[in-house]
Amino acid sequence: TRSPLAAADTSHASLMSFVLAMVQHPHVQARAQEEIDQVTGSERLPNMADKESMPYVRCIVREVLRWLPPLPLGVPRATTKDDEYRGYLIPKGSIIMTNAWAMSRDESLYKSPETFDPERFLNLDAPSAPAFGFGRRSCPGNHYAEASLFILIASILAVFDIKPKINHLTGKEEIPEDEHITYAKWCKELGSDILSLTVLGQTIVVLNSVNAATELLDQRSAIYSDRPYLRVVCDPRLLDWGDGIIVLPYGPRWKKQRRIIHEVLKPSINVQNFVLFERETRAMLKRLVVNPEDFEKEFRRYFLDHISPVGLTTNVYVIL
Repeated sequence: TRSPLAAADTSHASLMSFVLAMVQHPHVQARAQEEIDQVTGSERLPNMADKESMPYVRCIVREVLRWLPPLPLGVPRATTKDDEYRGYLIPKGSIIMTNAWAMSRDESLYKSPETFDPERFLNLDAPSAPAFGFGRRSCPGNHYAEASLFILIASILAVFDIKPKINHLTGKEEIPEDEHITYAKWCKELGSDILSLTVLGQTIVVLNSVNAATELLDQRSAIYSDRPYLRVVCDPRLLDWGDGIIVLPYGPRWKKQRRIIHEVLKPSINVQNFVLFERETRAMLKRLVVNPEDFEKEFRRYFLDHISPVGLTTNVYVIL
């Protein structure tokens, strides 16, 4: 299946969001580097055994996923029958989208949500970011993905200072601006956390709050776990990713693949891949030391190298 290539893109996007955050918030970078140096003594690179000793770096991973979700509108679902929610009729076959970007900016859940602040996750009661989805179609490899991001982020910060690009014409630093999502603005204007759109006769429902997503996708997951048929993705004449678990229709075949993935992603098996994470991360760092300006290409190469026919475990851990 080629669908893991999309997973590599989401992981790459998360790492690029981390770079942006470090450029915009050098004090966060400095604090993380201080924590890393205290653990490693500045004499070695971090490894997975250091994870529990680096709570602030772990918080950076969680805050990156909250601040700029790699899939701002998630992967679309489809309803298998009519449903009623808060007086709204949601017809069978509706496309359901979860606005993770809007959820991550809910002021009732996150104080100053526009601010990149890893410290919010030092509070053990802080809600998890919605980046991994909801219900039966949520990402089964969330802990696996967080582990890979941890070793990457910790290793990069141990070796490099991430600074803004200098405009050679003006001599000034260039810092990209954050994006904004139109649906979140519409919700504020309409005073609702649910939007319904009709595009070419197709009903599309956008859920903009964790509460709505939890009540529908978690508590009514039997209705909301299907996928719409996306021709560009599934048609054999186009991308031909229709056999991938990400886009498979909800049914026996999907359930079988999901059980296999849960078995593969057991913690006892995950540990075997931490050595792979560390080895590949160190190889990437060596290349970056020579050509640091190639960081985006190297990040993408890192994830695509793991989407290879080495075995199922290396095919699923980057699914976000």
